[in-house]
Amino acid sequence: MLNYGRNIQSLFGELVSASTADNIQVAAQHEAFLKWVNLRLDQQVLHLLRFLADEEEPRALLEQWASERWYERLMPAQADAVERQLFLEQFQIVAAIAYSDLQPEAVNPDLCFPPSGQRALRCMKFMAGS
Repeated sequence: MLNYGRNIQSLFGELVSASTADNIQVAAQHEAFLKWVNLRLDQQVLHLLRFLADEEEPRALLEQWASERWYERLMPAQADAVERQLFLEQFQIVAAIAYSDLQPEAVNPDLCFPPSGQRALRCMKFMAGS
């Protein structure tokens, strides 16, 4: 379902690639992780949407990530507790916004932020309940 080696032009893709390689690249993973948590939320949404652009069913993939908490695997071992908490909170928000923006019709990732308040609330409830 997910091709870990592709779409590295997305910072999220870089983080996934460094975190899921057979021989996890510790320094590269931590560097990509720190870059990711220092992005603004709208930038994270854009990178995530770019990463998901080639997926046949990106909403289903986000649902799977939410139910399995797959994104937690992206946190490097050397990340401290504050960085981990920040990443988790950011990713849940970003994934919820991306989920909302990934309607069956075509989406232009450059125009998807900021989300409407009601849409963002519905998505955050979805992600929290998964």
